[in-house]
This record gives sequence, structure tokens and C-alpha cells, in this order.
Amino acid sequence: MNPSIRVEGYWVASGMRFSPGAVECAAQVPFSEKIEPGEIVSRGRYRGRPSLEGWGKYDFSVPPDDADLLSSKSEFLATLERCIPVYKAAGAQEIVLHFDVSYAGQCNLQLTVPLIRRLAELGVDVTITCFAIE
Repeated sequence: MNPSIRVEGYWVASGMRFSPGAVECAAQVPFSEKIEPGEIVSRGRYRGRPSLEGWGKYDFSVPPDDADLLSSKSEFLATLERCIPVYKAAGAQEIVLHFDVSYAGQCNLQLTVPLIRRLAELGVDVTITCFAIE
């Protein structure tokens, strides 16, 4: 465990016919934020207009003992692996996994071969943002 690093993140699933409300029941994983296709958007560049696609966001935190992302056995990855087929069957055209890595001092982030394999097998885009803890 590296106490100077904290990892949180989210994944987003979206698609023209993707209904996050319907998928929550099937996947049994509630989204923290969601927009149904056709719903009036309340923020962003499309604010005040109907959404062209459905969109759902799920937030997670990586336990401190796994904050270096050294383990390929992370619980949130198992949850995402279980949800991906459900999302795709429900019309998700894009799924993005995002990590926010905050650090004090120096940020040394190691991605092990097993973790890289597991991320690749997900078949989703992965983004990482690193920032200093103030």
C-alpha cells in the first residue's frame, strides 16, 4: 500500500438506444448519474435539449491496499466485467473506464502485465487523470 496515492474512478456506458434505468435492474448495479434517451439535459453543451443517447455513470473507489493498481483482482473490475455484456445487450455503443489518481509527493503508477491483460480483455477505452493532493 502506498499511502501517498489515492485512486477513484468511474465508468460510463452510452448509446443511442441505451436505457440506463432498464440496465440497472438487469445488472443490479445502480448508476450514480444517468440520462435516458430523449430526456432533457440539465448541464453541459446540450443543456435544455433532449439527449440523443442514453448515458449512465458508475462511481467507484479503489481500496487503499490496492491503490497502486498492482492487483488484477480488483472488485470494481469484476463488477464491470459482469456489467459489460448486459450494457452491450441493452444498446451501449461506448463504455469508458476512467481513473482519477491523486498523489502526494511523487506519483509512481505501475500497471502489471496481469492488470493490463485484464483491462484489454474488457474491450473498453481506459483514461487516467493524475493530480497532486493539495
